[in-house]
Amino acid sequence: MISGRLVFLHLVLLAFIIGVTFFNAFHSSFKMDDHDFFKDPKIRNPEYLIYNWIPESDRYLHLSKASEESSYRPVTNTFLAFLYHKFSDHIQAYHVVNIILFFIGCSFLYWFVLSLCGDAVLAFLTAVLFAVHPINGLAVNYIVASAYAYQLIFAMLSMIFFVRSYQKEKQIFAGVLSLLFFLISLGVHETSMIIPLYMLGIVWYINRESWISGLRRVFPFFVVLAVYIFFRMKYASLKTGVLEKYFDFHMSIVQYLASFIKLISWYCSQLIVPDGIVLMWSTKVVSDDRWGWIVVGIVLVSVSFWFIRRSGRSIQSLALILFMTGLLPILGACLFRPTTGLIMEPHWMFFPAIGFFIVLAWILVRLIRWNQWIGLILCVCLLLGLVRISHLYNDIWSSDQTYCYYWREKAPAFKTTEFFLAYALIKDKQYDQARKFLLDAREGIFSDWQIYANLGVMDFEEKNYDRAIGNYQRALSFNPSAPEVYNNLGLIYEYTGHLDQAIKAHRKVIELNRFLLEPRLNLARIAVSQGDFKTAVDLYAENLKIVPYERRSFELLLTALIDSGHFEEAQAMIHDLGVHSRDAVMLTEVGNLAAEKKKNVWALDLYMQALRIDPGYKGVYVQAGVLLANLNQLDRAIQMWEQALVIDSADAQILGLIKKARAMQGIQGNNTVSHNKNLVNL
Repeated sequence: MISGRLVFLHLVLLAFIIGVTFFNAFHSSFKMDDHDFFKDPKIRNPEYLIYNWIPESDRYLHLSKASEESSYRPVTNTFLAFLYHKFSDHIQAYHVVNIILFFIGCSFLYWFVLSLCGDAVLAFLTAVLFAVHPINGLAVNYIVASAYAYQLIFAMLSMIFFVRSYQKEKQIFAGVLSLLFFLISLGVHETSMIIPLYMLGIVWYINRESWISGLRRVFPFFVVLAVYIFFRMKYASLKTGVLEKYFDFHMSIVQYLASFIKLISWYCSQLIVPDGIVLMWSTKVVSDDRWGWIVVGIVLVSVSFWFIRRSGRSIQSLALILFMTGLLPILGACLFRPTTGLIMEPHWMFFPAIGFFIVLAWILVRLIRWNQWIGLILCVCLLLGLVRISHLYNDIWSSDQTYCYYWREKAPAFKTTEFFLAYALIKDKQYDQARKFLLDAREGIFSDWQIYANLGVMDFEEKNYDRAIGNYQRALSFNPSAPEVYNNLGLIYEYTGHLDQAIKAHRKVIELNRFLLEPRLNLARIAVSQGDFKTAVDLYAENLKIVPYERRSFELLLTALIDSGHFEEAQAMIHDLGVHSRDAVMLTEVGNLAAEKKKNVWALDLYMQALRIDPGYKGVYVQAGVLLANLNQLDRAIQMWEQALVIDSADAQILGLIKKARAMQGIQGNNTVSHNKNLVNL
């Protein structure tokens, strides 16, 4: 009987070790796919959460096809959408959540191993090794890769309850829960399809009943799996996004197996010597030395089966079965980028990693029991080394550029790296370098439309409109339904005075993707320039139906209403924002707008609401003080600025405002400060 106190101690130690491993991950920024995911307007409106469950949105929601779909992960996307509604763009909060999720997943891994073998030391070492190895750090550092942590949680719950279904009490209840968590896990990540085979391995290991009875327990999982595969093949990109890609390689079965073995060998090498772990690694189809790789594969499989046969029904044999079985989903997943070669993302290997770390923990436990001091010293050195390496990888993940330069060095043949690096350089206005990497990233495939679209963006920023139009037209030759390209073309037409063409282009964007906000903002700007305030108001209102309280649309609509004399409607908007918004920055910015429009009461109400929501936000104290100073309430203004100094005592601008206000105290009827919403950077 395992002591509950020991289990609690292990979990506390596990939490501490995970905290030590990832304490330097909090500063990491949004990266790569994070940007596109969180910019999607459908993510930002709770009413649209259901759309995460609709497969192939281009077919069923009549949206433009912006990428080649190969995944369907509604549970993951729904969780991420909920997090966005809670944290918005506060990146540190996402990392905190990811660390908590990763700890929960590792805790369930601990519980799974413990429930299988009853060895608390083995379970603890397995969970710790899994947690500190840098190959798993992706789940904390990359926000959209939190799918990995969710999958760990739900897959472990499924297998824990499957093991519990062998207990005498509540067998049916445990079995139903296991099946439910399996179903949820399928909605998190496709590789969960392997779980029923893992259940067969558990049946073999436990061996408490006949094979017929064991198969009867696993049969419902295979039924659910069959339905899932049918659904994915017909409706959700498994066939067109992955399996049919095999024929695009023009390779033989022997070449395919050799390439696959080379791919798996890279992953195994990173488990043993973690020097070169990247988000995605690829290998060209092996042609010249294919039989050599086939021999390597035969040797590895033969050794594994020999080990299993020698060890019998043991936890280490089950772990090796889990490792080998977990490779099966990669047989198909590696095919979805034919121009690149066979590819692998380490987080796909969630299940093999569990098997590997159980075997490694089993070896360490045997060493400890053979010679306690030698075993413990080796364990401590190994864990400290892995934690240190994880720290280095956390630093590499700190920004897009840092990671992409590293990724490019370790996988120079992988063109996607060049694209992501160029994207990061564009954000930093390093256009010459970005152009070079974008041109190097071209592969002559569908996704090249994004390359030409980004080239066009840089040309547009440099006011080289003819070259921008040329690049946008090249983008449309690859993807004729790219709404972003039509939107950018519309901007060029507007800036060059071709308003009819601009309006046509922006309406085309809405036709292709009704959820995008930019085309309505652009059409509204044109309408305002033509004195058509009613059309502008309607367009802003449509945007706010898609994303309530979206900052740009809200402020522009409010401005249009005030400027056109619709004060009651504007005041209703202000009141509604004050009641429902929890965004202190937005409340402050709208307060600044109200102050500019001489609506001082509205502005003060918004500032006070912002203070109640976030008393630690310096900007609202500064702006409230400016307004109060303009109203000649100098004492209150100084109090506001002094509160801002408590937050940031070194702000010279605030010190200057206080000095000026004190110098002007006692002077009646004279404005002390001119209101400027850009007094500080918000």
